[in-house]
Amino acid sequence: MRILFITSSRIGDAVLTTGVLAKLIEKYPQARITVASGDVSAPLFQHVPNLERFIEFRKKSGIGRWIDLWKQTVGTKWDLVIDMRGSATSWFLFAKKRYVWTSNRSSNHRAEHIAAVIGDPTATTTQLWTSSTQENIADKLLPKGKKILALAPAANWIGKQWEADKFAEAANQLIGKGGALEGATVAVFAAPHEKGMIQSTIDAIPAGQCLDLVGHKDVDLLTAYAIFKRSDLFIGNDSGLMHMAAASGCPTLGLFGPTRENNYGPWGRCTAVVRTPESTDELLKRKDEGVCLMGGLTVNKVVSGAEELLRLAQAQDADYSQGPQKISA
Repeated sequence: MRILFITSSRIGDAVLTTGVLAKLIEKYPQARITVASGDVSAPLFQHVPNLERFIEFRKKSGIGRWIDLWKQTVGTKWDLVIDMRGSATSWFLFAKKRYVWTSNRSSNHRAEHIAAVIGDPTATTTQLWTSSTQENIADKLLPKGKKILALAPAANWIGKQWEADKFAEAANQLIGKGGALEGATVAVFAAPHEKGMIQSTIDAIPAGQCLDLVGHKDVDLLTAYAIFKRSDLFIGNDSGLMHMAAASGCPTLGLFGPTRENNYGPWGRCTAVVRTPESTDELLKRKDEGVCLMGGLTVNKVVSGAEELLRLAQAQDADYSQGPQKISA
């Protein structure tokens, strides 16, 4: 059996499609799988079980990338095509059965929309697949016997990026004397080009408790995921790293303001959100200002949200039916 799985280019959206991919792997354990994705999310799929082929398509003007994808897939008789991009390409391939994403304007979470594409509401358990090398690097990088607070202070839009100094203040409260993660190491994550915008976060955390992994030569996306699996808590803006952390099973606190947590909150077994006092609609009226729109979110609210999430995780061994808890502390 041959399956073609066309997934998203953005990291967060791609992670949310993995619930369907995992369900297919479970249902068809002998299937040979081809995954096609954009270059940004490509590293997430390098170790998918039964991966026969990976196709990376790059952005081109017009429909150029879809023509390229069609050329690379039209020669195969597919048993199943799943197209999470809703492209026309999948309709011009030979397939015994196909499922194609269509836009959905309901208030449900995107992970639920994605599962609905194949008509299986249980296909929402997101996960990624790592290599033994990536797992070993994660073990070597993390200090032994220490709790880990994973921090992702950057975002791809300044409007949804909480201030760097507030990230540091919240982290220091949590790892300081009497904090919920007293004595923990703070592992800081961001893309190499984002280092400048979050340097003040790194500088404000005590040197002996800060593990700066921004641009680290040994930390690719899947190694970051392996580190999240070993972490006690993740705090981050609405970003691809937030979705990866949620998929890893790490208690994940997402910070929201001008994006909608009911659609894009962290989706995993142990997740929660805190948000600005202003609604998303209020903040989006200012989206063209080119400034941070997260200023209404206080350090105290984030720290309280983190403490509440840790209590929930300890109390329940956390299965929150995948959807994030909304903490209003």
